[in-house]
Amino acid sequence: MKTKHLMTVSCTLVTLFLLFSSTVAAAPTSGQGKGALAATADHKVNINTADIATLTTLKGVGPQLAQRIEEFRKNNGPFAKAEDIMQVKGVGEKIFEQNKEVISVK
Repeated sequence: MKTKHLMTVSCTLVTLFLLFSSTVAAAPTSGQGKGALAATADHKVNINTADIATLTTLKGVGPQLAQRIEEFRKNNGPFAKAEDIMQVKGVGEKIFEQNKEVISVK
C-alpha cells in the first residue's frame, strides 16, 4: 500500500514538474511588455506603426528609447527605410545591427 501511494505521489510530482517547466520555457523574456509579440525573424516590427510596448521588444530598446522613436515618427513622418531609425537619438549602428532583420517599414 505504501509503495502504491509513493508511486502515485511521485508520478504527480513529475507531471507537475514537466507541466511547470514547459510553461516557464514558453514564457516571454524580459523587455516585452503588455502582451507585445517579441521581435523575431517570423514576426517583424513595423517601426512606422508599432506602439511603445512593441518597440521595446527590439534588442536594446527600452521604454524611453521607444518613446523617442514614437515622437520622432510623429514629428518627422514615417521612416522611409529601416536604417532611418538611426536618426533617432540613442539608436546607433549597434542597436540597428542587432535588429535589422526584424525591422520593417511597410
